[in-house]
Amino acid sequence: MTLCVDTLVVGPMSTNCYLVYERESRMGVVIDPGGEGERIVERISELKLQIDLVVNTHGHIDHILADYEVVEATGSGVAIHPADEFMFAIAWDQFIPDMDIDFKVPSRYILVDEGEYICCGGINLKIIYTPGHSPGGICLYRQGELFSGDTLFFEGVGRDDLPGGDWEELRRSVTEKLFRLPADTKVYPGHGPPTTIGHEMANNPFFRVKD
Repeated sequence: MTLCVDTLVVGPMSTNCYLVYERESRMGVVIDPGGEGERIVERISELKLQIDLVVNTHGHIDHILADYEVVEATGSGVAIHPADEFMFAIAWDQFIPDMDIDFKVPSRYILVDEGEYICCGGINLKIIYTPGHSPGGICLYRQGELFSGDTLFFEGVGRDDLPGGDWEELRRSVTEKLFRLPADTKVYPGHGPPTTIGHEMANNPFFRVKD
């Protein structure tokens, strides 16, 4: 089984949208469709993928903006942590002034939590609950790879000054959960370039771990 990751940088805040799929079966999931739904759907078609689920690593508008379009085009549903479910209802309040955005709540969604798995074909992504950037932030992990949303970036970290953010929770999420993963784990963040757990432990100015 070969797992493939196709990255699209989408939306007004340059969000990394990931199409994660099994090469042989073409079954997959979409992580964080943060805008440009038509472009995401076109890419799904180009790759001839069967999308079973859309996963929101959290409920901020730049990660959920194209949920509805992708769900309607693929017949899938959305997975989100229950602590961020309320953000669907307040999505309009998250808009940046003067930004022309049309958001619709996804027609089908499920709630997922710590320790559960996102399973699709041969794909098994374990949910790690990582609050701090938002109350219901999650990361998705399989051996060797982590999709970190806005919990952890290349030499950076998600903001904690947005509604529901909490620095101490964010710090614990990273140091007590993510930094316990193998150092060579590749990290696919919600924004910016990929990194590794080992690199962030050694170089991230917010969480540098000293020898």
